Amino acid sequence: MAIDIEVSGIAEEEQLLNNVRHIYVEVLDQKYKLLCVAASPHPDLGALRSVLNDNYEVDFCFGKETLPEFSNYDLVILHQVPSARTDFAALKSQLDKNVKLPVFFIVGNDTDRDLLSKLQNVFALHSGATNTLMDVKAHQNTAFSTFTFDAKSEQLIAKYPPLALPHLEINALKSHDDLLLQEVMGIKSGLPLLSFANDGRKMAFLFGTNIWRWRLYEYYQNKNHDVFDEMFSKSLKYLLLSANDGSAIYAKETYYSNEPVIITAELRNPNNELVTDPDLTIQIENKLTGETYDYTFSKRDHDYELNAGLLPEGLYTYKVQAQMGERKINVNGTFSVVAIGIEAQQLTADIDRVRTIARLTNGNCYTARELQQLFADLHNDSRITSVEHHESRFEDLIHSKWIFFVLIGLAANYRLHR
Repeated sequence: MAIDIEVSGIAEEEQLLNNVRHIYVEVLDQKYKLLCVAASPHPDLGALRSVLNDNYEVDFCFGKETLPEFSNYDLVILHQVPSARTDFAALKSQLDKNVKLPVFFIVGNDTDRDLLSKLQNVFALHSGATNTLMDVKAHQNTAFSTFTFDAKSEQLIAKYPPLALPHLEINALKSHDDLLLQEVMGIKSGLPLLSFANDGRKMAFLFGTNIWRWRLYEYYQNKNHDVFDEMFSKSLKYLLLSANDGSAIYAKETYYSNEPVIITAELRNPNNELVTDPDLTIQIENKLTGETYDYTFSKRDHDYELNAGLLPEGLYTYKVQAQMGERKINVNGTFSVVAIGIEAQQLTADIDRVRTIARLTNGNCYTARELQQLFADLHNDSRITSVEHHESRFEDLIHSKWIFFVLIGLAANYRLHR
């Protein structure tokens, strides 16, 4: 959202350009509508609902209840759906009509694995050798990059109670990013437990039910739900946020030849969080001479900065590149460097600064309209007087050899003329 701010000029104000500012605001704090479709009521839904704040409005639909129009919602959570207890044809029809609508799949014992494979093309799911449930524990994937997640939570997550998951054969068909991986009977299988994908529709997959036990366990251990709430609030935020190119480059349109060319940049992951993990490079080209300059940005706490120093006068183009996981960031832009003196940059005197300097040095500041007062103050200032200095210096003649030779010459001349 663009906002123009303008301050009205005062009487006799000559410079009005600095009375206008243009700012841009990205509105993230908006109302979202979520729909939870579940085979039956389940405490997992209560655990997820507790994560959401007042910016979320949640509706529930259970079993064979008629599905509302998905177009009225920003996100659909399918808990053990599709299943024999729900209308698959109606569900598929709604998803087919809303191809961009994000979906959070929670796979459990009631999930019809074959039907679920028909609703998405990221994972192909097939029933395992037995119909029994497995106890699946979670461990954190340190290579996860979709959004930032505190690595310190790894030990707590490893101690979370196991989830209930039926024996499944999980085959990945498309690229996905796993936050949590499965661990069964102490063996880390490398299979996804909480995974994210985007093939035109943003999706999340949780393989297992009973996450409500995670929340209770964390409160028992730490008297809070910080890790659980962060995990699922960021998961939902990723699904809800609209796609962006993940970058912002801040360069002035015009630099003066006597000032360094400083460019700052921001990179955001798919969850709109500032990151500085990838290396950010830039190539600057002088369009007049064809000369190119290659730089790597310096990393700061939450952004990047480049100081290219002083560049010759001319028109420049730049190409900024970064690799974020499987996404490649490319940003192009232009700026110019113009030759101009310091006096031309500041057309008016900074009277406030002049008055401050005068005050700090026990002086006075006068404007052109106060010249008579200046003359009067100079005339009456007792410190302004004529000062005469005298200097006396004594030196022994014996140290002046030239006088000795003069006296010898005078004596010789006197003897010759006698």
